[in-house]
Amino acid sequence: MTLLPADGHRRYRWRNGRGTAAEIAAESTASPDSAPGWTISIATVEADVDFSVFPGVDRWLMALSEDGLGLRIDGEHRRLERWQVARFAGESAVASIGVERSTIDLNLMVPRERFAGALRAVVVDGALTVDAPDDSIVFLVVVDGDATLGAPVPGAGAGAGAGAGVAGAGADAAGSGAGAAVTGAGASAAVALRPSDAVRLAPGDTCTLKGSATIALATITRRPPDPIP
Repeated sequence: MTLLPADGHRRYRWRNGRGTAAEIAAESTASPDSAPGWTISIATVEADVDFSVFPGVDRWLMALSEDGLGLRIDGEHRRLERWQVARFAGESAVASIGVERSTIDLNLMVPRERFAGALRAVVVDGALTVDAPDDSIVFLVVVDGDATLGAPVPGAGAGAGAGAGVAGAGADAAGSGAGAAVTGAGASAAVALRPSDAVRLAPGDTCTLKGSATIALATITRRPPDPIP
């Protein structure tokens, strides 16, 4: 389990230069010319702009601001309320619409030939324990409120309905997003988490969040290799 505090997120401009984002974590790739790996980030949208195109990538976008976010995806308009998620292909023509003031959103991107992904909002009301499946890595991003990271609650099970797992097979994919490692099944001392702080769970890890908060739960699962003919 690794803590990824907000003040350690790398800031960068979008591929098309039309906006900025803070990288929570990203898969390391062999070289700059390699196909893109998975990425999880928080983007800032200042106006109505076209989004970057990422061939071969599946994308999930969660609106984080109170105003939500309007999108145009391949010509169709869609309005996201806060915490709602849109899924679309990286090849799609996507733009923000109706933006009157700065807004933020959480982005999960995975190369579809190698990974499957999932993204949704989960409410922490008291305590929530999340188990990472043996074939997936899981990110918990605090998007509203405050939470405390501590040891798992006995008997809490697989996260009070958190449902972190996505079926698949494969090992953890190494990536960037260096943070403070927490050894064992949970932290021995409570760690306060604020909005945009994140926790990365390796396959088989477990953690418990306590408090009153909304978190984004992102799961990345390696797809099984194609069978040999």
